Amino acid sequence: MKRNRLILTVLISIFLIQGFSANFAIAATNTGPTKSWGVVANESYWYSRYYLGNTVMMSGMGLHMVYNPSFMGNMTMMMMKVGTAANLTAGGPAINAWVIFAEFASATPKYAQPVDVINSAKNFTTLRWDLSGADKDLYPAVLGQAGLKNVLWAEDFLGANHYIISGTETQLPPDTSPMLNYTQAGATIALGLGPTNGMDWNTQGFRGFVLTAEVINKMKLLKGMIAVNISSGMLDMGLDPMTDASTHYFPHRYTYDINNTFIPEGGMMPMPKPENYSVVDSSSTLWDQLSLLWMSARFHGWSADPAQDDVFNGTGMGQQPFPGNKIQTGMPGPEDLSKGLAMTIWSTLLNGHWNNISKTFVDTSTYSPGTLTPGNIITTVDAGLTIAALEEWSSVTMNMLSQNTYIIDQADFLINNLQDPTDGGFENSYDLSAGSASTSAKTLETQAGAIRGLLAAYRVTNDAKYKITAHLAFDFLERQLWDDNNRVYKSSEGATTYVYTPKSIGAVVGALREIMALGNATTKPISHYRLVQFFEEAVDNSGFQQSEADATGGQADGDGIPAPPMQTANGATYGTAPMPAGLIQLNSATGTWSTTDYTYYTDLGMYAANELMLAGSRSSFNGGYTSPTETYQEAIDKYYGTPPPPPPAIPGFDLTIIIGSIMGATAVYIFLKRRRA
Repeated sequence: MKRNRLILTVLISIFLIQGFSANFAIAATNTGPTKSWGVVANESYWYSRYYLGNTVMMSGMGLHMVYNPSFMGNMTMMMMKVGTAANLTAGGPAINAWVIFAEFASATPKYAQPVDVINSAKNFTTLRWDLSGADKDLYPAVLGQAGLKNVLWAEDFLGANHYIISGTETQLPPDTSPMLNYTQAGATIALGLGPTNGMDWNTQGFRGFVLTAEVINKMKLLKGMIAVNISSGMLDMGLDPMTDASTHYFPHRYTYDINNTFIPEGGMMPMPKPENYSVVDSSSTLWDQLSLLWMSARFHGWSADPAQDDVFNGTGMGQQPFPGNKIQTGMPGPEDLSKGLAMTIWSTLLNGHWNNISKTFVDTSTYSPGTLTPGNIITTVDAGLTIAALEEWSSVTMNMLSQNTYIIDQADFLINNLQDPTDGGFENSYDLSAGSASTSAKTLETQAGAIRGLLAAYRVTNDAKYKITAHLAFDFLERQLWDDNNRVYKSSEGATTYVYTPKSIGAVVGALREIMALGNATTKPISHYRLVQFFEEAVDNSGFQQSEADATGGQADGDGIPAPPMQTANGATYGTAPMPAGLIQLNSATGTWSTTDYTYYTDLGMYAANELMLAGSRSSFNGGYTSPTETYQEAIDKYYGTPPPPPPAIPGFDLTIIIGSIMGATAVYIFLKRRRA
């Protein structure tokens, strides 16, 4: 009996010693990121470009520009516009680019044929995807997030154009009227930002032109062809936002017929032509509407900016490639189109998603002829992103429609009804009919979306409570969700297998970027390092970024992300385009990543691309950002407090063993004494 007790005492002591030592081991395993912020910012920039360029130029996963509302199947007219762009930029398209104005919802980004590696940069023929399993229906969120991506990149490519005098290219002065330069002898406007990232003015300018044309025709499709009359439920092509923006709305899902025998005018072979658009799902979702509003508002602000009058504000026929507004030309232009579209979406949000009693937007609205009826569920992440979209809409209209009131109400609803006062974290959703928040484990995506929205509200109002509550949510991220062994945030409380989508990864990047931008002495350093670490693991090391081109290292940099033709996972015989996976997961016990869904979901992937772009090396955020001076360990100590120094060692003894032995022996003694009693 005594021998058994002795063995038990020793085993418990060893167990306690191991556990005690493990606590210190966890704190010591993570020595900080291996990549610099500059590398992460550069990869954010390029991954964002990969997602857009492969989708709208190479993949074939969308409706071709020849069938957009401007060209209506006229290849000759489209090529004339391409020629205009080439004249203005001295650039031109890659051979066999499949330029699209409306993206499909999803596809697996596997190449359909062997890639011509040598010529693929100038000839996109072999870069088409296998679309056999694609969802080719149209969703407003897809159009909105992809359209926002178009605008962000067009802003970049056309951000500071140039002019040509006697064959010499000269950049236009920033923020001044380029019309002053047109009057110089022989001067002509030319589109393009300038030589950056190894590209010339001409390449930048042509791409900016095409991206702008794509988003304009996307908005024309929405306004002129697929807006649904609320009274009749018909796609009657009758929306006129300048007269009444509230007559129509954009339901959740559309389908259409494909005519595979139609040869465009001036073309040589049949090209799939969309016909007979119809509604599949008549409900309205908040994710759809906020995505459309974000796109429309961003385009409106950009096109109305006087600094862009070398791109807009002309007749659309001369050196300025896109027409000005109705005041300037007598006819509505892209600026008017984007504003009218935003007004219609705003009307849908107010009439179909706003609960005026609870002062919150709700996730869904049910359609019946003449009416949109708001539901009862509000999801925290979409409420937060709605605030971010409203910030854009308020900014470009100078709060003309009292958008700030709704921003304040929505942010207050999040704080008062969804933020847990005990730990600062946000619950995932709220049910207005039950008057209660969800009780499921709080998720990473929820916290990130809440932070994104609260800091947008803070910028609009300068009310410190939104900054404070956002910091409380960040503290929840740090203390409850950070996994120091695996260098990522857990996807939810208590999870052992962590799952991530492009939306959750994009939301985390956006939230941490906004925390960093505050410049708080305590939270900036740690959020900086957390973003770099999270990016390293969840984006680069996880399989999320399925392949990468030469701009971020391709096959040569040894980071484990293969070049596109070399990525043959998921049965991709000919390789995989550099796109985000639909779902990845991490086994936290083994540290093993796996991809469970290789599908590219356009709305989620483009949302991630937008957040990456806004953090990337060419963003306004990065232009004004400086990395913290603190080391990684100093950042940790500053946030958590400097740990006390260890007690002095006793010569010849290991303090850990002593403490563990005492604790173990005490526990066994108490246990055995109670058994005797």
